[in-house]
Amino acid sequence: MVLVDGLYLLKRAYQALFDFAVWVDSTEATALERALARNARLGDPAALERTYREVYFVAHRLHLDLDDPQSATQLTIRNDPRLPADLKRVVAGVR
Repeated sequence: MVLVDGLYLLKRAYQALFDFAVWVDSTEATALERALARNARLGDPAALERTYREVYFVAHRLHLDLDDPQSATQLTIRNDPRLPADLKRVVAGVR
């Protein structure tokens, strides 16, 4: 088994390369909160927030629109208290 983790690995061109794919879902609000907490020691929080809003989130939305990565996954983990906690239902469907 080889486990691969990374942004944009589920581009449409790569989707067929994976036997099993997992999508870890979270909202932009939670992702931003986590980024600010994780990178607090690096400096200016306003600059970091601007980068996330103007670069990362824009790229992420484009990836969702162009590649529909969630449709290529067998498991979705909702890693965000803002999202419905239906992990048991999703995992049960994998068995």
